[in-house]
Amino acid sequence: MSGAGPRINIFPTRMALTTMKTKLKGAQTGHSLLKRKSEALTKRFRAIVQKIDEAKQKMGKVMQTASFSLAEVSYIAGDISYQVQESVKSAQFRVRTKQENVSGVMLPTFESYLEGGNVFELTGLGRGGQQVQKCKETYIKAVETLVELASLQTAFVILDEVIKVTNRRVNAIEHVIIPKIENTIKYIISELDEQDREEFFRLKKVQGKKKKDQQAAETEKQLKTAQDGAQNYDSQPADLLEKNDDADMGINNENLIFPISIPQDSIKIDDVYEEVFLLFTEGCPLEWQHNRIVTQKKDYVEVLIDDNISVNISQNQSLLSVRGTTGTVLWDSSIMLAKFMNNHHMWLNFSTEKTKILELGSGCGLTGISLVPLVNLVALTDQANVLPHLWKNVKRNLGKDYRNVIVTELLWGEEIDKDILKHHWDFVIASDCVYNEFILDDFITTLTKICRCGNNNNENHPTIVVIALELRSDTTHLVFLEKMNDFVIWRLPNSMYGKEFSRGYVLYVAWLKKNS
Repeated sequence: MSGAGPRINIFPTRMALTTMKTKLKGAQTGHSLLKRKSEALTKRFRAIVQKIDEAKQKMGKVMQTASFSLAEVSYIAGDISYQVQESVKSAQFRVRTKQENVSGVMLPTFESYLEGGNVFELTGLGRGGQQVQKCKETYIKAVETLVELASLQTAFVILDEVIKVTNRRVNAIEHVIIPKIENTIKYIISELDEQDREEFFRLKKVQGKKKKDQQAAETEKQLKTAQDGAQNYDSQPADLLEKNDDADMGINNENLIFPISIPQDSIKIDDVYEEVFLLFTEGCPLEWQHNRIVTQKKDYVEVLIDDNISVNISQNQSLLSVRGTTGTVLWDSSIMLAKFMNNHHMWLNFSTEKTKILELGSGCGLTGISLVPLVNLVALTDQANVLPHLWKNVKRNLGKDYRNVIVTELLWGEEIDKDILKHHWDFVIASDCVYNEFILDDFITTLTKICRCGNNNNENHPTIVVIALELRSDTTHLVFLEKMNDFVIWRLPNSMYGKEFSRGYVLYVAWLKKNS
């Protein structure tokens, strides 16, 4: 079984998988840092061992010289110990301590120094003055060497203990913690794969049953039509709002002023499980590659929207390290949404006098900036730390002519500014905002508030939501569609996305149901 061996006892979920991958990265980083620390300490330890050996040899030679020198003084001057004792009032030798930082380890360093004048000036004045002076200097050198040796020996003991502890930690991370986390990750992946296979089988069964039911219903309808002589309306183009959708909106079809009509080959999302199944199984492309259009490492990117429109976007990778910030670089779906909105502005019935568009999670502002010449007002919204970068791109492309542009902070799930809610927004657009299931509640709450306010301001002209997504996680996609249960949702056909976005991406249009 995959993931066999010691592992962490954890319930296998995608969030747990993300957490374990983060822990693994942290453990690997910690192992690398501790390994380098151990190597630095070991290098210093070996240097200290060599210095201790040299200091001991030096100490032996100095003490040998000092002993011979003292013997000479005793032979020439006799016993001078009483003179030394009479001359001594306080110690001339002092020792001070300093600390040295070696890879986070504080090592004490001892230094000796002389304080005061020479109190042994008269010693040996009568006899043996030269020998006494030589003996005194030799013993001074011996004391200095002794202090140096004590400093090295203390550092040796401290480093020895720290290196042992550091090596134990390195070995524990390398041979216990990292294998345990890796086994846990393998276990979670195997369990999730098993769950995906079960879900795939279940959805396949559901789809098969639906097809059988549809075929049976179609056969029954054809028989009834043949008996009654009625016309078959199945071949008629789909209108934007069918009769049951009119009931959802609570608006009479006669009084409905709607800017667009849904293309015939669009798909209305009634069964979210079937939708996810179709997108991530039958529609999952083998050649698709994440973010294959954009180049996020460049500081500036020129995006060609169509033959007449290009937008120059500044990117800032440094802000990606800020928690929850992803909007300072371009993503594929933002380019898809910008091209879609510009290429189909006639179908969307844009007007420079009336149409107002609000974008959630604008990021670099590509889509909103490209739409400014086509509509009456564009509002670009994001987190506060992204707004300076967003303003930079607005001014870079529009110069001083950004009178019909609003750049403002809008945090999902929090109170919405009255200046935003006072407008009736014809369109609310978003690209690549559905990537984490834990932010979906706040995102959809904000989306619903804006749409509800727009519908209250103009009952005959409900706010249309256009969302562009890159197909990443089937689980997140399913949660998103389930939480959008207050909306009527249509998936637009791939032919409207553009050739480079025909696989691996999806475009939804939606509006609020009645009393939502």
